[in-house]
Amino acid sequence: MRAVVVMLAALLAGPAAAQDDSFGRADDQDPRFAAGKLRHRVYERDGVPDAYAGKRNLFPADEAILSAGRGLYIQHCGDCHGPDGMGDGDDASALSPSPAMIGELVQSPGAADEYLLWSISDGGRQFATRMPAFKGKLTENQIWAIVTYLRAGLPPAE
Repeated sequence: MRAVVVMLAALLAGPAAAQDDSFGRADDQDPRFAAGKLRHRVYERDGVPDAYAGKRNLFPADEAILSAGRGLYIQHCGDCHGPDGMGDGDDASALSPSPAMIGELVQSPGAADEYLLWSISDGGRQFATRMPAFKGKLTENQIWAIVTYLRAGLPPAE
């Protein structure tokens, strides 16, 4: 319930709330990107839900993990986020708000492990996006493999 209230408050705050340019895409006024900014503002203010607090990815970026992460990314993420994580996958044009530019996001200081785990696990429904929740579809270790692959820059198969 608190997340819904927070989301509504941020949406009602209008352009003033969108002036926070510490995270996300270049055009903060563009409503297609507001949901991602909202999630990050909630994270900065409240942190992640208790289930994700303090969680860290301990997987090494070795070929086995990168290969697993690549396969999972292609299967579950690529159609929306695109091959380079730039939000330009085959299904992206049909989505509003558009998919996150996850390839850039994972390299930013605001993309802590617990934030990425929360985002992928719970999806975007509470922030009015069509990002599906992967909790129950993927294990936590599978999500960490995807995060490892993303943080490595979405490398192609060797």
